[in-house]
Amino acid sequence: MQEFFSRYDHLSQDPIFSLSSQSAKDTRPNKIDLTMGIYKDASLKSGIFKSIKEAEKRLLEQESNKDYLPIGGLEELIHQTELLVFGKRMEGLAGIQTLGGTGALRIGADLLKAGSSVVYLPKPTWVNHHKIFTYAGFKIQECAYYDRGAHSLSFDAFCADLEQAVEQSVVVLHGCCHNPSGMDPTLDQWKIIAQICQKRRLIPFFDLAYLGFGSGIEADGEAIRSFAQMGLPLLVAVSYSKNLGLYGERIGVLLALPGAGFAENVRSHMLALARASYSNPPRHGALLAASVLSDSQLRSDWITELDGMRERMQGLRKDFAQALKVSMPSQDFQYLHRCRGMFSYLNLEVDQVSRLREVNGIYLTGTGRINISGLNSSNMSDVVQAIEKVIK
Repeated sequence: MQEFFSRYDHLSQDPIFSLSSQSAKDTRPNKIDLTMGIYKDASLKSGIFKSIKEAEKRLLEQESNKDYLPIGGLEELIHQTELLVFGKRMEGLAGIQTLGGTGALRIGADLLKAGSSVVYLPKPTWVNHHKIFTYAGFKIQECAYYDRGAHSLSFDAFCADLEQAVEQSVVVLHGCCHNPSGMDPTLDQWKIIAQICQKRRLIPFFDLAYLGFGSGIEADGEAIRSFAQMGLPLLVAVSYSKNLGLYGERIGVLLALPGAGFAENVRSHMLALARASYSNPPRHGALLAASVLSDSQLRSDWITELDGMRERMQGLRKDFAQALKVSMPSQDFQYLHRCRGMFSYLNLEVDQVSRLREVNGIYLTGTGRINISGLNSSNMSDVVQAIEKVIK
């Protein structure tokens, strides 16, 4: 029977987690890890939100059991997420709590596969999107999205590709803070994209992993709200890993607006998929997230801290661009100001990225994607000098 398993070849490790593991094993005291999508503060620690700490104290005193949550998760969390994303209660909404944003994407992909076979992904996109939709049985098509040479959004090309999309296909959109480029459409451009989706009868599936990291909670939700206002059926995969720092708690929510009269049936399928996958979502982090979102003081404290994180990253972008400009005056780094969120591309070749890692202990992905929050006043000059050397 051992030959049964001989059919399995060895798959390569996830590139980002593999690099992070490499960095963890690197014993050089001056190494710098700019790979993983985890926010780091000025001391390069991930930390825990003060509002989450306070919610945990309350939970410790009040919680009386560790029973399963329902298959659909914590209703208060789903309700608060609906208000956070759409700003109000939405008629005909179906929602469940999931295993992080990734779980929301996978449950959503499995749900949509019953009615579609093609998914359009922006090029580039988060690397895991390809795996999620491939394993769900979709045929992957790519849409031009980011021009690395011009450091800008390829808006016209993106729209042209969507105009050719197969009707009733799924299109994955980054609600804000596009990963990996950090480049988002303007609100007017989002409205044009919504019109194309409506005309071509496409199903928008928003990946909302960085709400609040771009321009603030309200501004970052405008794109999705503009689609909803047009009455488009859509899905949203919400993650609380980044904006509440609940990485290891795996707290996410899948929201669907399937259209009038379809919400109850759609949610029944979401529940069936969740039951067959993991049965019940995590309890502890869900209670913490719901507590922060529903309590006025905790929510205010959270927003203040989230605003500080966003402002720090914007400041880092400005300082980093200026330092690179001083070091390499013939090159343009102002595009870093136009990017939002944690990530941006640096125009580096694979061999240059390898040299940064091997010679300087500076870790970033092979594509040159950098987590801007991994920089601080102590390591920025080292990173700039190393980049200048590999470029020259």
